[in-house]
Amino acid sequence: MGQLKGVVATVRKMLENGTMMVEPRLGDLGIGKIGHVVVDPRECCKYFEPGQRVKVISHHAKQRGRIGDVIKA
Repeated sequence: MGQLKGVVATVRKMLENGTMMVEPRLGDLGIGKIGHVVVDPRECCKYFEPGQRVKVISHHAKQRGRIGDVIKA
């Protein structure tokens, strides 16, 4: 996924072999739509946008279960 580093994508499907099918949001880069791409989940990270409501789910976080709004991406 080196060519797509920094590209935001939406997960469309988890596949049986442990990979996931994502749809890159390339409009932000001025590139047309390329369809779905299969990637290893270990190469991806979660992306939040300001205004989204989130809940802490980590088993090791003191803030587990807390809900709040993202103020900075």
